[in-house]
Amino acid sequence: LAIDELLDSPAYQRVVKELDDYRSTLPETIESPLNIRPLAQRAINNSWLRLRRDVKKARRDSSDARLHAVRISAKRMMYVTQAFAHILGPTADELAERLDTLQHFLGTQHDHVIAAEWFKEVGRVHPELAALTKKISSEERQRAHHRLKRWQHFWKSVENLHSRRMFESTPSAGS
Repeated sequence: LAIDELLDSPAYQRVVKELDDYRSTLPETIESPLNIRPLAQRAINNSWLRLRRDVKKARRDSSDARLHAVRISAKRMMYVTQAFAHILGPTADELAERLDTLQHFLGTQHDHVIAAEWFKEVGRVHPELAALTKKISSEERQRAHHRLKRWQHFWKSVENLHSRRMFESTPSAGS
């Protein structure tokens, strides 16, 4: 939970944006004494393996918890991809966009799950609202269930773009 809160925090996102803004001011001809490309590739590949593992589990059991794990892995990979996009090229930007779409879709599904549980709890605490909260909770649960059927479409979009070699070649001059 603490990591999720960090990744979602405006402060973290501001730091990433400021670093990216700073990086964009540097001349493109600057050479680092350390070649960061292998590190970037390793970070992307590690994130990719975790995401694929979570997706495989969610395909077998599309529980709310499994889908939330896919969302967290997609979000982490998105941040890693964004951090190294200037090194890895335009394909990384596209991958980050698709990961963002996937994690937003799953985030909305998770919001429906949380809302359904919250309405149930309100009905338990306030019995006079039980009929209404039961109906609303059921509707939220149906919305979440409807999204269960479509998440793999967004995953396939990510999977189709990513390949084990997409980041292995040296970017052409100017990218």
